[in-house]
Amino acid sequence: MLARASVEGLLLGIYCLRVPDAIAKLHADNLKALGDGLSYIEETDLAPAQVIRECVARLGTPSGSYLSVWSMVTAIDAANENNAARSVYRRLYAPLSNYTVHANGGTLLRHVGRDGKLRRRPSRAWGRRSPARAVDAATGLLAADLAKQAGQPYTKLLAYGDRHYRRTIMPMAVMAFTGMGGSSQPRRLREAIRLGRQVYIYLWTGPASADSVETRTAFVRERFVRMLGFEGDPDIPADSLDPFIDYLADKLAHAVPPKADDHT
Repeated sequence: MLARASVEGLLLGIYCLRVPDAIAKLHADNLKALGDGLSYIEETDLAPAQVIRECVARLGTPSGSYLSVWSMVTAIDAANENNAARSVYRRLYAPLSNYTVHANGGTLLRHVGRDGKLRRRPSRAWGRRSPARAVDAATGLLAADLAKQAGQPYTKLLAYGDRHYRRTIMPMAVMAFTGMGGSSQPRRLREAIRLGRQVYIYLWTGPASADSVETRTAFVRERFVRMLGFEGDPDIPADSLDPFIDYLADKLAHAVPPKADDHT
């Protein structure tokens, strides 16, 4: 939850630096929040809601709707002419919101085991070190942006933030290998690592270059199915990830250059 709040702080900070009318929008949101927060007074019979709205109007015009994080993301990327903010949002903010903060089906499934029984503790939605790295990355990247705007040295701060961001494992990757609704099983994780090494060795240092593309694809696909390991999970149909697995297997199979001709 701290990592999610830090990522949101990063996006809000950059939004304020990039969007000219950001402060005006935030001020209007503050007025809306003030009005929403005081609306309960109507239920106490101290004053009608209209009186509260009139008081808030003296401070300015409240916004019609609150600024969403996705709106900040699209505004940042439009200003920067890239998709960097969108990448941070999709990699970190969205899964952290859906599986650690919001009360929804995903968070409830963390309390259910693969056998359908309630777990004493919810399954982990992330690793141990990645949340701290996400906080460090957000701090470094926002500090670098502030320094750059102020005309101060920022390259070391940027490198610091980038280094931590690159070492932050995606929450969805952790959940894929530990299993939504299941526990973090060291044996299963070791098996996934072993299969991953098999794929790497086969493709880049093994016989893949001498095999046909079809053989490579079949090899990679079979191991990815075992790595993801959703067999027997009643909530996930056995073929639900086939399009993803097929695409990835085909892409990796074609990435290996063919074996060089002995006469060339």
